[in-house]
Amino acid sequence: TAVIRPEQFTLARSGNGPGCHATITNMIFLGQAMRYRLMLEDGRTIMAQVPWPGLQFAQGERVFASCPPTAVWFLPN
Repeated sequence: TAVIRPEQFTLARSGNGPGCHATITNMIFLGQAMRYRLMLEDGRTIMAQVPWPGLQFAQGERVFASCPPTAVWFLPN
């Protein structure tokens, strides 16, 4: 199991390399940040939180989510 804090993600309209393609299924305005619920291509969901104001995305939009390798924590089974 891997754990990544939502604020560690970077979202972009396109990308390749380490990361994943996803679709925005929900978004919440938090004042100084936007929190997005993303559905990955395999059906799993993740949360990403990005600073506000910043690059804006709409519900249903396809994005590329990535994070630095040091942001990933692996938990024992």
